[in-house]
Amino acid sequence: MRVQLGCSILFFAASAAAISITYPGQTDTWKSTGDNELRWEAIATDSSNFSVILVNQDASILPSKSLDLVEFVTTSEGSLWIPPPDGGYPVGTGYQVNLVQSFRQSSSIFSQSPQFEIVEGGTTTATLTSAGSSAGPTSTSSTDGNGGNDGNSAARIPSGSAGAGLLLFGAVAALLI
Repeated sequence: MRVQLGCSILFFAASAAAISITYPGQTDTWKSTGDNELRWEAIATDSSNFSVILVNQDASILPSKSLDLVEFVTTSEGSLWIPPPDGGYPVGTGYQVNLVQSFRQSSSIFSQSPQFEIVEGGTTTATLTSAGSSAGPTSTSSTDGNGGNDGNSAARIPSGSAGAGLLLFGAVAALLI
């Protein structure tokens, strides 16, 4: 009984220290042809980097059952935008994101998201309100979801006020084009 209780406590302590995916969650969706966000939380004792794999156990949706997305992500970043593969992701349910040690060591899973759906499309719409005002002028901008990426690298958008400034700058630039 003591051994079992001790093992249970160690298991829960270890799981509390693991990297935790905060987005996508069970009710979230990714777009088939647009950049998609991945967010996670980590603590100092977690691995300093990981790789991202998309999995779906339904071979009729994802025949290979896994797709290598990004390798050697810095854990402390907390989020990144992942471009779709050429031709986009297959639309369907039952997808999960695995954060793994590396593409070669994909059985060493640090974290796994809940199942989510990938839906058709890739258009991103942003609505901006002037800073410091709850009411005021707004601007809406649509992009093709690729954010100008060539599909070969992840677009990283910082969080916080600097990220909001970059988003505003991008929306204004999109309106001028």
